Amino acid sequence: MKYKCSICGKEHEEWPAIGFSTPINYEYLSEEDKKNLKLMQILVI
Repeated sequence: MKYKCSICGKEHEEWPAIGFSTPINYEYLSEEDKKNLKLMQILVI
């Protein structure tokens, strides 16, 4: 199965990994706290 990654733009043949865009703890933060954080992408999905 080929698919085009929406993050890196490359075409891959292996199955895509299933993941989340943010750690679960991030969802419990207030909007003010979220504004002060920088999320970095470490996985290509």
